[in-house]
Amino acid sequence: MRFIKLENILYIWALNYFALSALLHWRLHPDLGLLFYFIGSVIGLHLLSALEYFILSTANSSIPTKSPLKSIVLQLLLIPVTLFILTSTGSRLGAGIVLQLNLEFLFWQWNTFKKQGTLANWWNGTLTISVKQQQYYLYALAAVFLLETSLFVLI
Repeated sequence: MRFIKLENILYIWALNYFALSALLHWRLHPDLGLLFYFIGSVIGLHLLSALEYFILSTANSSIPTKSPLKSIVLQLLLIPVTLFILTSTGSRLGAGIVLQLNLEFLFWQWNTFKKQGTLANWWNGTLTISVKQQQYYLYALAAVFLLETSLFVLI
């Protein structure tokens, strides 16, 4: 089984996000926390792919057509975890991981919506919502991501 390769554009987005958030957080006065944030960002960027590889390589059934980790439920569970890590732990490694995970989820959902015009495969058949509601969901998700980034920059 081959390791799941990320798109090059995701690397560009991740690098730009890392550079901008680090610049705004440390304001040209970096310390050791920047190294931990960078390591966490790299881990967060590849964590979903590594988990998918592990799940798919250990599964006894045939290869599923959809990733078991790319779901709205997992993403919604990640939001309070992110807020907790950003506001309560002070861990730069953890902040890098969760912020990159949130960026990756947002990236994949925007791409799916742009290519397919719907996020139906992200809902795992649990809920049927209109395309307009899906757009509002994406806007709300982008706003939450900006809030999380603002918390990281300001704290």
